[in-house]
Amino acid sequence: MKILCAYSAILLSLSLMFLTSCKTKSEAAGSNKKKTENTETQCENSVTGVLVDKSGLDGCSMVIKIGDNEYLEPANLASFIKTPREGMQIVFSYDEPDFASICMVGTVIRITCMEDFKG
Repeated sequence: MKILCAYSAILLSLSLMFLTSCKTKSEAAGSNKKKTENTETQCENSVTGVLVDKSGLDGCSMVIKIGDNEYLEPANLASFIKTPREGMQIVFSYDEPDFASICMVGTVIRITCMEDFKG
């Protein structure tokens, strides 16, 4: 009986350590966001990205490349840009809704703010 109690205590301790050490999805995503060099931005926690046309892949359209090889799949890009073009540079803020896409090139996002873009 004492051995069973000891195992239960160890299991409970490990479970608590695991639960308290995990980051939430939004915390993990926030640590990957790259801030823009421009300190005078209208979008809070904005990132800079470049539009890349992935329409050649099944279920894909325009995605945003940030960093070296990280892609974001905007669910609402058309709400901010009427005619997106490959190579267009944008500055934007986003959140991560809890759904997936068919494209599966990157993380699905919802743009919450976009600044004037170049391109």
